[in-house]
Amino acid sequence: MKKLLVVLLSLTLTVGSLSAQKADPKADKVIEKFIKAVGGREKLAQVQEVYKKVSMKINGMDMQMETLQSKKGRGYTKLNMMGMDMVAYAFKDGKGYKMNQDMSYSDLDKEKLDQIASESQSFFNGLDEYKKYDRKYLGKVELDGKTYVAVEMKIGEQKPVFYFDPGTHLLVAEKVHNEQTDSDLITYFKDYKEYNGILFPTKMEVKTNGTTVRDIQVVEIKINPTDIDESIFQKPE
Repeated sequence: MKKLLVVLLSLTLTVGSLSAQKADPKADKVIEKFIKAVGGREKLAQVQEVYKKVSMKINGMDMQMETLQSKKGRGYTKLNMMGMDMVAYAFKDGKGYKMNQDMSYSDLDKEKLDQIASESQSFFNGLDEYKKYDRKYLGKVELDGKTYVAVEMKIGEQKPVFYFDPGTHLLVAEKVHNEQTDSDLITYFKDYKEYNGILFPTKMEVKTNGTTVRDIQVVEIKINPTDIDESIFQKPE
């Protein structure tokens, strides 16, 4: 369980430094088509927070995860595994905490807090906040025998490549290269459904070297939720 916890914490706290942005008009055009396809700027402007509950299978173990992403300076990720609730991190009003590998809790330093708070403002893997990051148009690219329109962005230390369906303009996959293992981690986004006029993928499959390592199913999505338990933002003793 400890090894699995380390993996989960690395997934929920992987952020990097923000730097100057390099724009690419062709990349921006592709991303704007995606934003229009999921609901448009006007609809997205009405969204201040998104709460998600998902069920996932990782390393053969079933668990649930809750996240709150927000433009109000708060957010959290909570895991439920083997009947245990564990908060990976939570922050609000410039203060926050995270779970350590030994399951104790410590304060988030200002740099890490600022990074998490910035990335929490995006509801679509950084795409709806793309002007914060470098982006590059890659043109038509093949993935799994199909042709997509691809854009690369630099988010922290990573350079994810986003694959968009040329017909629907929806995001189909995101590929991140792991330099340490020289392998690609590919997340597939499937079964888009509408919530308050905005489309969200409700199934995600994560593969590396052709092997599925995570299956994720959305259980619930709330737009601008009014029932968030405020106690989650207080660091456990």
